[in-house]
Amino acid sequence: MTHIIAVHLDLRDVQSARVWGWIRALGLHEQVEARPFSLDVADPWDCEAPSFGLELLMLMEQARDHGPAAVARLVDTAFARIGVDAEAAHAELAMWLQVGAAAGLPLAEYDEEMERLKAEVGYWMEEARQDHGVIRPPTLLFDDGTTAYVQLDAPVEDPEDARRVLAVVLDRLAAIDGADRGA
Repeated sequence: MTHIIAVHLDLRDVQSARVWGWIRALGLHEQVEARPFSLDVADPWDCEAPSFGLELLMLMEQARDHGPAAVARLVDTAFARIGVDAEAAHAELAMWLQVGAAAGLPLAEYDEEMERLKAEVGYWMEEARQDHGVIRPPTLLFDDGTTAYVQLDAPVEDPEDARRVLAVVLDRLAAIDGADRGA
């Protein structure tokens, strides 16, 4: 039986927000690793100008340094503030500072670590593309190496509904590759 081990998220993406909410409803938000990924940031390490999306991904990397609870707190905060209306939030570049502060991340540490955080985001995105075939967020990664892009038409907040959606995802994956899949 395979299990979801990670999800590649873009903190400005409505679909990523919905999938994160679904993972939260499943009670897996601290077991499933949130990994940064964005279509708007092709090569993070080459980005010189301020980028709203990259700054958010770098915050996710900083949160990863502080453990799963910090990541969950940051992702929840980002989606509560911007994930459902990315266009409006994008107009305010400083929004990423507000998200980081609200999630309790040490922003002075962020300033000191910017280049390392940018490089880490680049490595995560390159690994996602090269090793796992991720082409867009939100993409689930299972412990057997299988990936699956998931698109939800509406938020899934009820735990029973979340389990039903998971069963559909796993059934569809099993139909494709014949594997015995679980959560």
